[in-house]
Amino acid sequence: MLISPPIIFMAPIVMAADSTINKVEEAERIRMSQLMRNLAKRNQWRGVDINYRKIRDLKGAKSIYRDHFIGAQAAFNLGNIGGCKQRLQRAIDLEAKSEAVDWMKNIDAQFFAVEIVMHRRYKGKAELKIDELPFMPEEQNAVRYAQESIKEKGGFTGLLPIGEYSIVDQRFSLKQGAPPVAINLVPPKGPPLITHIGSRIDIGAAYGSAGQAQGNAINSDPFGGAGPRLGVGMTMDIREKFHLTTQIGYHGMLASGDEPSPIELRSFGYQSTATRYHSVFGWLGLGYRTDKITLLLGPSFDIATAQTQGLDKNSVEDLLSEDSARFSRMTGQIRSGGVSGGVTYDLMTIGTQLNGGLSGMFGIQNDSARWYSWGQFAFTITSRRKS
Repeated sequence: MLISPPIIFMAPIVMAADSTINKVEEAERIRMSQLMRNLAKRNQWRGVDINYRKIRDLKGAKSIYRDHFIGAQAAFNLGNIGGCKQRLQRAIDLEAKSEAVDWMKNIDAQFFAVEIVMHRRYKGKAELKIDELPFMPEEQNAVRYAQESIKEKGGFTGLLPIGEYSIVDQRFSLKQGAPPVAINLVPPKGPPLITHIGSRIDIGAAYGSAGQAQGNAINSDPFGGAGPRLGVGMTMDIREKFHLTTQIGYHGMLASGDEPSPIELRSFGYQSTATRYHSVFGWLGLGYRTDKITLLLGPSFDIATAQTQGLDKNSVEDLLSEDSARFSRMTGQIRSGGVSGGVTYDLMTIGTQLNGGLSGMFGIQNDSARWYSWGQFAFTITSRRKS
């Protein structure tokens, strides 16, 4: 097989370059290895640890037993027992010397695996505590290392000595034969979106009025009256403090009409017409509540039939006399929309499931011809909220 000259010429250059890189990195490893030994003699374990990590970054340098062993000593004295065990294992993989093997057995008998993970959205204060601080300095260092890791990094994965521990509201025990411990700290769950669903009944008396009609269409005079108002529906608490009520109900207005004089009755046959207003309403109330008080406001819609006395003379100009307009009987259907609201105060409990209270309610509506308004004082029954 023929080999092109450029390939033959370039191969030695690449090999030489790789050889140069290895020699440079190996020389740097030897320098830092000697520095590690010198620092270890002075118990400057932080410096030893830094240089060991730098040696690990030299991918082209040799992996030496003594570097890993001294690196393990540094991690051990800094409390990083998990890192110590990893480095010790690297040393044993190169040379299974008794000093390393025996040390590994002691670590396995004295320290136990723990993983503590904090969710990225966890905002609470998490502090690792031990019921009784161990006597040996290396065990004390291991506990402090874990505490610092949780504080600075938001978690810990490593080894801890025998003891009874707690973090936030979780406790765990480390002892011979116990399984590895894994704790996941997550943010506490907030209240559910919907915290309560129940019923609501409002029973009371209301007074309503219809204002002056606008426009040229034939309309009745303003009218009004008192009557019952009853609403039944559902309630829903949202995030504990916010509230939603939906109701359907009945609203009635009753009032007597103007009586004609004897002469008007005898001469013209005028009759009195009582006011009768019967409506079915729907309401959606949004609001805010405390333990005792609920405030509500929202859109409402009424469909009603009405009978009343009096024709708005402005709508017929001079076609009728004033008396004829005053005694005219007016009937019709009304569809109006607007806003209703009120306040409810819980007064008492009814049995084990219900609350009783007093409500003051109001409403303003329009049917494009006139404004309608009403006010109500009611006794309110609601489902009791769970504490």
